[in-house]
Formats: sequence, C-alpha cells, structure tokens
Amino acid sequence: MKINEKEYKLELTGYTLVVYKQEFHRDLFNAIAELDNNIDVVAIMEIAWAFIKSSNNDVPSFNEFAKSIKDITSFLSKETIEEMTNAIRAKRTIEPKKA
Repeated sequence: MKINEKEYKLELTGYTLVVYKQEFHRDLFNAIAELDNNIDVVAIMEIAWAFIKSSNNDVPSFNEFAKSIKDITSFLSKETIEEMTNAIRAKRTIEPKKA
C-alpha cells in the first residue's frame, strides 16, 4: 500500500487481530463486515493501520498515521481498497510493489 509516496507491506495475521483489538477495542472481522453495509472512511483507515502496524514496528500511533495521510482521495483509491481486500481474502502478506 502506498501512502504519501511510501510503500507499506500489508499483513493479516493473528497479530493483526491483536493490534486492532488493543487499539480500537473491537473485533477486526466485525469491523470489516460492517463495511459491507456502511462505508466508513475512518474504519478503513483503522483497518489499513492495523494491517501495516502488524508488519512494520516503526509505524506511528493511529492518530499520527491519520495525520500523515495528506491525500485522502489517493488513500481511498480503487487500488488501495483492492490491496486491502486481497489481504483479507487471502489472509496473507501483500508485499510493497517494487519501484
């Protein structure tokens, strides 16, 4: 996933579930299921952060991560959503694209 010209690896593991639950006090898969009925941009940012945080120890807090997103329309691009969806469906790691 690319945010502000920086590539991040997306990872969905058991640790991702723990990271999400500890930060947002709810279940990741329930949050994902809720997106089927209600588009919530902050929820999408939370999910992306958990995917990134679980594979990158140097990712800042969620609030700092959210502040760092300068172009929200780029963040919400079709490609970004597809990358997150692929990580959820495959339940695996999505490596950053090579330049």
